[in-house]
Amino acid sequence: MTWEISQTKLNRSPRGLDKMNKRNRKLSRIVQIASLVVLLLAAGLTFEAVHAQETIQISIERSGRGRPFYADGRYSRACETIVVIEGSEYTAYCIEPEVQIIPGSHQMLVEQVIDNSSWRSISYIVTWYHPPEDDYSAAEIQGAIWRFLDVNPSPYGAAIYNEALNKDVVRPGDSLTLTPKNGEASLGETVTLKAKVTDSEGRPRAGVRIFFSTTAGNLDKTEGITDENGEVTIELTATELGRAEVKAWTKGVWVDGYLKSDKNQDLIVVGYTTTTTRLTKKSEITFTTFTIPETPYGTLGALASLTLALAILVFSKRKANFKLN
Repeated sequence: MTWEISQTKLNRSPRGLDKMNKRNRKLSRIVQIASLVVLLLAAGLTFEAVHAQETIQISIERSGRGRPFYADGRYSRACETIVVIEGSEYTAYCIEPEVQIIPGSHQMLVEQVIDNSSWRSISYIVTWYHPPEDDYSAAEIQGAIWRFLDVNPSPYGAAIYNEALNKDVVRPGDSLTLTPKNGEASLGETVTLKAKVTDSEGRPRAGVRIFFSTTAGNLDKTEGITDENGEVTIELTATELGRAEVKAWTKGVWVDGYLKSDKNQDLIVVGYTTTTTRLTKKSEITFTTFTIPETPYGTLGALASLTLALAILVFSKRKANFKLN
């Protein structure tokens, strides 16, 4: 649709011209929006309602363990921040070192994180280093988190940052297995076992820390990091007669979201979760074993949770039979 206006009328009424120009611009925008909607519908796209972002009422109580540092002409602290949500106390870590923390009650937005290498590494730090043992380790945790967010002004966190680089943690629904299921080994012989971590859809999860233990024999290592196939290989050497239990385990605290505020410090709160909000998702590999009779060549069994990786190895004078559940 177009509008035609005579020159004489324009000359007589500048105010009318301004009003009509505004109307034309408004109509033009309406036509453009309508045309865009038609094109999107023709392309098969649909529209979804935009929901209000969730908020949480939080009380920032005090600073926790940590150490001071000097940067940009002022003293600051790399430390824990103690907060209270719904009457329970939690530990938080800062995201913006240059923003001052304002104590008191605040309403903050829940911001979901992107599953990328930085947040996977931050989750690794929260999983394996939190809670800190002392002031220095608290400063190291905070400094390492800042480094992954490219905002670190402090001298802390380099060692943890280097360890956590390209690492990951298990999430709810992940599984851990240990293979092979059966095998034999003579005294002095070495058995190769492979632990594997997969997500809920069966895809390998790389960068996960796995711990191993045995009740007999020697392991070539007691921990390892899963490769691109989600696997860690270990070797068990039979050094004595009897039964050996080989166990693999891991845990994970996935940082699923953080609290955001335009007026205050953005915070990673460890441990807070409700039916609708998960700032962190905890997943811990646990197992339960039952007493198994020591029979040299009998069938061995064990009961474990879904994520258990448990190997049972029985050594005899000639050969050792083992079964993995």
